[in-house]
Amino acid sequence: MIVKHRGRPPADPRPALSPAADVGHTPQRSQKNPRPHDPPQSVLVSISPSGEIVEGDSVTLSCSSDSNPPALNFSWFKENQTSAVGSGQSFIISSFNSSHSGRYYCEAQNQHGSQRSASVSVSVKGDWNILYKIAVCVTAAIAAGFVLLFLIIIIVQKRSKRRNNDSKNTEQKKTSAGKASESGDAENASVQDDRDTDTKKPEEEEIEYASITIHHPATEAKSAASQETDLSVIYSSIR
Repeated sequence: MIVKHRGRPPADPRPALSPAADVGHTPQRSQKNPRPHDPPQSVLVSISPSGEIVEGDSVTLSCSSDSNPPALNFSWFKENQTSAVGSGQSFIISSFNSSHSGRYYCEAQNQHGSQRSASVSVSVKGDWNILYKIAVCVTAAIAAGFVLLFLIIIIVQKRSKRRNNDSKNTEQKKTSAGKASESGDAENASVQDDRDTDTKKPEEEEIEYASITIHHPATEAKSAASQETDLSVIYSSIR
């Protein structure tokens, strides 16, 4: 007995293969690639060494981008500076120090445009310690300057006070010396007056005596005459 099936034939349980699989090719996942004639995209900056940077190390900054056609020019910039600090796909700082610390970014350019990367921070290990030491030194220097200025002011004030005292003492000495000389002159004048008085007294006495002798001539004549009379009387009696 022959059984005939009508309608669609049963489905084949084996999975269907694509034409590429039939010819032996493995299907691949599609990737998003930049379209031709576009400016650079996905511009990134990498730092070497990637760990902590010690002062004096050599630091290399590298710039990469996805572009079609590829980027031809790379420029390096530091934030807060208008002009470029370097060029090329790699920017090398041979001896890094605190003056190089900051944020850097690169700009990739092809014939269809340019694109800049995000900025990355590059700093020396212990940079804050150095700044702290500098701040401490500056503060100490300022404090020492104020102390020195204060000492100078005190010394100047003491010297001026000493000079004022010396001038006052000198004036007092001059005043006392003047008073002493005036008193000495007064004493000398009084002594001289006494001496003048003493020298004048004998003259006054002589003048008074002379005046006394001058004012009584008749009395002296009478006394002399009486003496002569007495002598004559005595003489006559003796005879």
